Amino acid sequence: MRKEKGNKILRRIYIGLGIFGILALISVGGMFFIFGEDTLAVVGLMEQGAEDGRQNDLRDSDVALDEEGNVVSGGGASGGGGASGGGGGGSSSDSLFVCSEWQQVQYSIGNFVDNIECLVYGVGGCERVKAICGAEIFNLDDEVGGVFGVRFSLFSGNEVSPGSEILGEEVSFKIIEQDVGARERVVLMSEIVVDGEFDMASLKCVVDSDRVPEKCLY
Repeated sequence: MRKEKGNKILRRIYIGLGIFGILALISVGGMFFIFGEDTLAVVGLMEQGAEDGRQNDLRDSDVALDEEGNVVSGGGASGGGGASGGGGGGSSSDSLFVCSEWQQVQYSIGNFVDNIECLVYGVGGCERVKAICGAEIFNLDDEVGGVFGVRFSLFSGNEVSPGSEILGEEVSFKIIEQDVGARERVVLMSEIVVDGEFDMASLKCVVDSDRVPEKCLY
């Protein structure tokens, strides 16, 4: 009887231990399940935060995003940079161009003004002279304009003429420059005042070109 009673007690103990073990396994599984969910939630929040930071950085850098936050038109932006580089290359190519031959544009000088007067008379002649010298520049080129320079000289001598030997003395001169467009006419005037002893009959204005624009032939 005692032996049978002892066996019953042992069986109860074993059953209790078994039930306790099952409950312990269930508890551990539940805790693992709960903490596992929390861990996944934390990881998800970290990934979401990283993704939000990435999208904010992309927005700050003016990169286009689609509705899901993915980068779009990345190749297009890079291509734009390539296009800009190509433009710079074109400028570099133009700057490296070397003209083989330059030539002055065709032009004419005419309608001369030669107005000389004595401001102060003296015993030996005119002691102060004022000369108004002028000319019209006609740019004959159809495409190219530029700055023309004209030299207005006051000569004292027997014979003075542009482009040939000048007999006499250049008393004074002025150079007037003016931008003249293609097929444009411009009148240039110069006033020269000089002191000395002059024979009014020997004073003349002489006009000559000093600067002429050029164009590239090839």
